[in-house]
Amino acid sequence: DGLDLDWEPLPSTDFANLTALVDALRAAAPNLTLTMPVGWINSNFDDTPEPFWGAIAAKLDQFNVMTYDMIWDRDGWQSWHESALTGESGTTPSSVASSVDFYRRSGVRRNKLGIGIPFYGACWRGVTAPRASGGTIASSDNAMSYRNIVEGYYQPSLRVWDTDAQVPYLSSIAPLGAQQCNFVTYDDPQSIAAKGAFVRAHGLGGTIVWTVAQGYLPSQPAGQRDPLVQAIKAAF
Repeated sequence: DGLDLDWEPLPSTDFANLTALVDALRAAAPNLTLTMPVGWINSNFDDTPEPFWGAIAAKLDQFNVMTYDMIWDRDGWQSWHESALTGESGTTPSSVASSVDFYRRSGVRRNKLGIGIPFYGACWRGVTAPRASGGTIASSDNAMSYRNIVEGYYQPSLRVWDTDAQVPYLSSIAPLGAQQCNFVTYDDPQSIAAKGAFVRAHGLGGTIVWTVAQGYLPSQPAGQRDPLVQAIKAAF
């Protein structure tokens, strides 16, 4: 149907080149669907709107924020969630809501603006919960797929719901699974429902996923092997 322009990194010195590319593609094939993924926002530093985002989004069909991998274990950050919907702070300066707010203030139209949902999580060692100091990130994408979390880490008694961030996590003093995690952050059907409600409430365009295969549970009965996809279908 079209092209996804994944230009990473995108320094300001490349703004003109990207604009020229989009214009050339539109001229060559006016009916192409053109989409673009962009990074999430660190609310400690990226508070000033950037008009370029509104200008380039106006030329695209979809403008999607990659709201995953929103964690860091250095530079004063505390332990945090892979994809918190809300609840950002000075020591956990990332969330879907704050990133959406930045791009809206930069002029991106609501109906073109999408959020990202990860079908994987992250493993923290040395801390058992978000908003703690001293932890380290052991692994995330691929090794911590939703399938791996369900099959190798999840226990109902370990699951905690973070009301401020609107996402779940697993907490254990004893190391969990192959990656020896004490704090596992991930998305599940409940957090996807919250993200869908947020998108609808704010009139946004929808969502992108990284990556669909990581949510597939082959050991489950037919009809129950794609719980995250089904949650997105219901929520959006």
